[in-house]
Amino acid sequence: MISSPDPFKDGSEVKVIEVIQEASGKLNVELANHPQIEAEIRTMLGNTYQNLGIYDSAQSELLKADHIIRKLYGAKSKETAISIKSLGLIYHYKGDFENAEIYFKKSLEMLRDVEEQPSFETAILIDAYGTLHADMGNYEKSEQLTEEALKIAESIRGADDPDVAEIKNNLATSYNYLNKLDEAEILYNESLTVFRKHFGDYHLRVSSVINNLAFIHIFKEEHQKAIPLLLEALNIKLKILGESHPDLILAYSNVGSTYFNMNDYDNAEKFMKESVNVGLKNYDTNNINLSRSYMWYGRVLDAKKNYRESIYYLNKAYLIREKEFGEKNKLTLTAQSLYGQTNLNAGNYNEAEKHLAASYNGLKGISGNESETTQKTLASLIELYNKLGKKDMAESYSKLISKEIN
Repeated sequence: MISSPDPFKDGSEVKVIEVIQEASGKLNVELANHPQIEAEIRTMLGNTYQNLGIYDSAQSELLKADHIIRKLYGAKSKETAISIKSLGLIYHYKGDFENAEIYFKKSLEMLRDVEEQPSFETAILIDAYGTLHADMGNYEKSEQLTEEALKIAESIRGADDPDVAEIKNNLATSYNYLNKLDEAEILYNESLTVFRKHFGDYHLRVSSVINNLAFIHIFKEEHQKAIPLLLEALNIKLKILGESHPDLILAYSNVGSTYFNMNDYDNAEKFMKESVNVGLKNYDTNNINLSRSYMWYGRVLDAKKNYRESIYYLNKAYLIREKEFGEKNKLTLTAQSLYGQTNLNAGNYNEAEKHLAASYNGLKGISGNESETTQKTLASLIELYNKLGKKDMAESYSKLISKEIN
């Protein structure tokens, strides 16, 4: 009964959240003399709350479970390590990447100390750690960790296991962002075959891979082919999760950003607005999980010449990422560049110069002068200096424009 409303377990609709809320309230009394059982049930409750997107309740249950587990098994044990991993996942989902990394790292160090050979639990942890790095934009590190996780997991359970397929799906995502599109597509299709075999067509894991396959087309700039896949993935999630689950934030954003890249700004605005609205139902306004939605919504508004609102949303995206990742992170610098560009379009030249210059120098240092994002920022700087009548500055920067962009 406690695990029954878990949409990630069987794809069922969420109907009986009241069951786990009632169960949680009874545990202290009814299981006072059975700490091991209480810890197991609280862990189950925490995982179910997590999959329902109710992260504060999940964290509360898992913290109570962790307290019991440490008393039962000691501060350094496999059981404690897995408990710490579960808390790391909650911090990740809540958008607290700093604490998530601390917990994942501590859990991994503990597991490696207490295990003679890596277990399947270790593979799952390493995969989760890799996914965190992917969400932070550290795709090379994510690739390294997830390849290690897949090697361990596949050696234990084989390629037909759904959890192994999930790791494969995550590795493909890193390959995708590293422009290894052929390798990514092979892994996505292998994962999809396993998921459909075990779960059928109507399941959240199937939705996830369909969404990811769309990104193969997006990276090939075949946006028209991506839209049907993204809408299919979104609709599966809507039917299973309802209209307010935090997993919908990215699903709406993926559709909206793809319409943006097709210059269909009306549809882009519709889906990006939904993404932001769902985000605000689940998080406070400055949560990292909203930064991507803010950024793309701001870009859409800029394209529609609604500069005042565009500046608001792009500034929020930039400041959230600066706080979470630091000012020299690529994701931060990308948001800062877009914020500078919309200020340029709005005629706020002093603010535009400040942020375009800073983001250009940062992006050049990280990605090199020839990268697309660096070059677009450079082009905006040249446009700015031409509008300001600073011809010498414009000509100086123009020499750095690549022939492909020019």
